[in-house]
Amino acid sequence: TPAEIGHLEDDSSDMAEVTATIISFAVRGYLKITQNKKTGIGGIFGGNDYTLTALKPAKGLSPSEAGLFGTLFLSGNTVKLDDLDKSAMASEITSFKSATKKSLENKGFYAKDGGVLDKGNLTDVGARHWALVDGFKLFLNVVEKDRLKFTDAPEKTPERFSKLLPYAVALGVEQQWAKQFEGIDVTQSTNGWYNGSNMAAFSAASLTSDLNSGFSSA
Repeated sequence: TPAEIGHLEDDSSDMAEVTATIISFAVRGYLKITQNKKTGIGGIFGGNDYTLTALKPAKGLSPSEAGLFGTLFLSGNTVKLDDLDKSAMASEITSFKSATKKSLENKGFYAKDGGVLDKGNLTDVGARHWALVDGFKLFLNVVEKDRLKFTDAPEKTPERFSKLLPYAVALGVEQQWAKQFEGIDVTQSTNGWYNGSNMAAFSAASLTSDLNSGFSSA
């Protein structure tokens, strides 16, 4: 999952993994994210809020993902992030981070008996997968001229942008990933899961900026 990849890369889970997971719910068709401009005194805009709309049940999600999904929609199938139950979300996020690490242990990536190898308490299998994740991060992060050096580099399509965006967020390279899609209309792959307040100026860069600065903070 995006959260597992994010945790494996730097041996920790933080809000980036949580945000990446919620975005992955949207990309996979479980929910839709709608950006709303807040209106303050005198009709002046005061930042962004976001509405999450559940589109289908959590069937097919991992147990930790299903727990997070369920807590988001405790009050119904449509919820504003500002209106979430803060206590319930804080508890769920703590559980989600712990479950992410536990899942990696169950997959054999981390030693359960305290054995220590090259990186923290990664097993040999875990260290090999960490190297794969680090290479994946490099691919998401590289500039175009270096990207062409990759053997069989996949074509840049709107669908690929959306599919890999949650992983880029989890690895902290979403802005670099978006730069690779400058001049490409990605709306055909994002319209189903994201609706911004200024779609006239929509681009891969504007979407990642909104999600990075506004959605993550919310």
